[in-house]
Amino acid sequence: EIPDGMLTYKMTSDKMFEQIPIDKKWDIIFIDGLHTQEQCMKDIKNSLYHLNENGIIICHDNLPFAKYVQLRVRRFDSPWTGDVWKTQYSLIKNNPGIGIDIVSTDFGCSIMRYVDPDTLNFNLVDIEYESVFCDVETLAKSLNIINVEQFKEKYL
Repeated sequence: EIPDGMLTYKMTSDKMFEQIPIDKKWDIIFIDGLHTQEQCMKDIKNSLYHLNENGIIICHDNLPFAKYVQLRVRRFDSPWTGDVWKTQYSLIKNNPGIGIDIVSTDFGCSIMRYVDPDTLNFNLVDIEYESVFCDVETLAKSLNIINVEQFKEKYL
């Protein structure tokens, strides 16, 4: 059941963004799609053009618990995040001071406040899993990780 007033689009995100009017805006956009860094970055960029100025984008699957979970090819015998964490890493590294946090819940949910997309560097950074996920301190600094309590204090 879909509540009254809720919209769903049964198509690829690329197709949806092609079809919706440029002046269509939302307060919250949730991205949980193809699980590749390239598509996630494309979805974030497209979403920013349709996000209200006080809005947020939430991206799922940014904290893979093991290297094999973030591989680009899905293993059907285990959870799969793909390499979308590299999207958040690239945005953080290429845009110092950008408002992105990753909440350490449910495979990592990134929270990104509205930023003018025309001011951002959307280039992907070439990074390996071991460089970021080598220890807790490096991981926390590289991906701006916060826990659920910190999320509540900051965003609610």
